[in-house]
Amino acid sequence: MRAKEYLEMNKKKIQYCELVKKAVNDLYPIRNSKRETEAYFNRYLFADARFCKQALNDDGSLSSTDFKEREGEIKWPIAYIVRMQILNVIAGDDSFTFAYNIIGSGANSYEDFHRIMACKLKEESLNTVNHIEQVCKEYKEDYPKTNLADYLLDDANREFYNNRKNNLLKDEEWWLLAFNKAYEIFDKVRVKAYNPFKAQYMVKNIFFNDKVLESTIIGIVKNLIDNYTYELTEVQNKKLKMLYDKVDEYGDARFTKIDDTYLENMKELDLQKVNWMKATRLFNYENIYLWATHEAFNLEQRMNIIELIEKRYINEKKTHPDIFIYDLDQFFRSLRKAMSVNNVAESDEANSYIGSLNASINEKTEEIKQLKTNTNR
Repeated sequence: MRAKEYLEMNKKKIQYCELVKKAVNDLYPIRNSKRETEAYFNRYLFADARFCKQALNDDGSLSSTDFKEREGEIKWPIAYIVRMQILNVIAGDDSFTFAYNIIGSGANSYEDFHRIMACKLKEESLNTVNHIEQVCKEYKEDYPKTNLADYLLDDANREFYNNRKNNLLKDEEWWLLAFNKAYEIFDKVRVKAYNPFKAQYMVKNIFFNDKVLESTIIGIVKNLIDNYTYELTEVQNKKLKMLYDKVDEYGDARFTKIDDTYLENMKELDLQKVNWMKATRLFNYENIYLWATHEAFNLEQRMNIIELIEKRYINEKKTHPDIFIYDLDQFFRSLRKAMSVNNVAESDEANSYIGSLNASINEKTEEIKQLKTNTNR
């Protein structure tokens, strides 16, 4: 199992979880370098070994009087516990072979006598770096890339690209951005995929201020979800399929609309008491736009709605940055400009983006009408 998934699924059981999470995240980009991994451990994770070397008295006792941890170093009394917790997190993830063996052997640059064999080590050879990089590739963690062609070596990626390149007519730089962002989102959403009905919003509420880019990224993410099978348990596989089905609702007019329970009593709503996270489907910007432009509200109410939603969004983003992964600052600024009669004419950015959003909303409205017509027949 990927270290990220193990960490998320077992976070309530892991001692010093935040310290463990930081160390694992720090180790991610240097996994394929034994030298850099060793340097990181010696700098941050072996304060106990360093303490034993520096604080040993002539009589064999230890004194902590003059010992100080370095900035960012795990405190020596808990360093061993933190390493053992890291070991549990990365045990099933072969991309951390070097880190696993360092912890398992107790290898450090301070004292040989401190080494304690904690587990059976993983095999290391001249091929270990290649193996780590292959595991990263299978995990779809081999991003970001600087060359679009490297993404297109994957058959599923290449088929997706070939099916859309002629219609979109975008250059290599644009496509590279789309793939890099899609892989980043896929990496993050998998960590939360144990709860697909919540994780879906990390994908469906995408915002990059470009509808074409957003829908393309969604398509790549769906393609990744649909084709990913590496080291999945039966439960993980089923939940990924559930996630795919929910993400597939992106672009459906029934998703980007104000819920009927609000529409029925729109003019009587107490805006201060509305649960804006629920009302906007966890801050979907198209739903936010619908609320801020609804005919039932005057300008003052519309500006108040924007303020209330933004305030709630900022609070939720601070509390759950791993769920609310998009920066909506630009959207809220553009929306305020569009709402202000004096500024609309001066705001090309707002006019352009809100205009495209209007077109999207109108298209969805027609879809809803058609759906209702078909249902009544």
